[in-house]
Amino acid sequence: TEKKTEIHIENVAPENMMVSVEVSGPNLEDARFVQHREVMQLSDIAETFNKPLEYIKGIMSDLRDTFEEESNARDIYDEEYDRAIESDEALVKDTYIKLDGERHRVVILGNTILYKEKTECVPFACITPMIMPHRHIGRSYADLTMDIQLIKSTLIRGQLDNMYLANNGRYAISDRVNLDDMLTSRPGGIVRVEGDPGSGIMPLSHPPLPASSFTMVEYMDSMKEKRTGVTAYNQGLDANSLNKTATGVAQIMNASQQRIELVARTFAETGVKELFKLVHRLVRTTLTKPDIVRMRNKWVEVDPREWEDRKDLSISVGLGAGNKDQQLTHLMSILQMQKEAIQIGITSPEKIYNA
Repeated sequence: TEKKTEIHIENVAPENMMVSVEVSGPNLEDARFVQHREVMQLSDIAETFNKPLEYIKGIMSDLRDTFEEESNARDIYDEEYDRAIESDEALVKDTYIKLDGERHRVVILGNTILYKEKTECVPFACITPMIMPHRHIGRSYADLTMDIQLIKSTLIRGQLDNMYLANNGRYAISDRVNLDDMLTSRPGGIVRVEGDPGSGIMPLSHPPLPASSFTMVEYMDSMKEKRTGVTAYNQGLDANSLNKTATGVAQIMNASQQRIELVARTFAETGVKELFKLVHRLVRTTLTKPDIVRMRNKWVEVDPREWEDRKDLSISVGLGAGNKDQQLTHLMSILQMQKEAIQIGITSPEKIYNA
């Protein structure tokens, strides 16, 4: 049998990562300390780090005997993870630390070092949609809209409460009214009263629902669109409260697309670029023989061992969300200028066709 290696990229939850405080951006290349914390089964730990299973169980047995009382008191597992760690699982700390200008990888299980080596890079890439100064992890769309969602939920809940109160109002009653009949509100229901009902039952008035509450909901929707760039127009919906002219719609869509394009470009130029630099380094340093790949519709032999170390990459962001009418107008303008350039001999029809 022949073993074939492949690149494996895994999404890591931010709460499972620890980064030194001096890291002020998404790039981890210069970080002094990076640690990935993961709960693994004992058998997987033994297989991954080439250790006997009994040796791993012995480490965990000593660790539980020594620190079980302290761990339960601090409740550290429940604070850091959604579930409790089972008896056949353990918390593995994959640590990358820079000492005296050299980076070291140290894998820790409990208080025991399972594996250590010198390494050239940190095999993690951080992707964040909105970079914040002096912060490793920036802001997400949820950070921009959580307060708006809370306000909208409060407004809509108040509107519903007012409607419920209009359908099932409050009453002041005397002791001549049957209380059980009043507490049961149903269409066509009977209420038993001694004497004149008008003197025994008096409805309590409540203020009607103000029109400003609906205006406030629309205002919060518009604020969400301004913050995120996701408008009703670029979702194919009809926004009655906005400008319906062609110019107004184009301006709104261009502004929203610029914000979305900025997030896509931020993804590309930070985490995605660093990720593929790591993939390039891994392929170049670990592949042991040439491989046959398809390139430009041809099968060619490629030997990554001959590649040079790359410090930079060019990312092509396929957004595909531009204004087609505007792009067509620009192309028509360029074609008109090229026609004028032919007349004065600057270019030729062949060059225009190739362009």
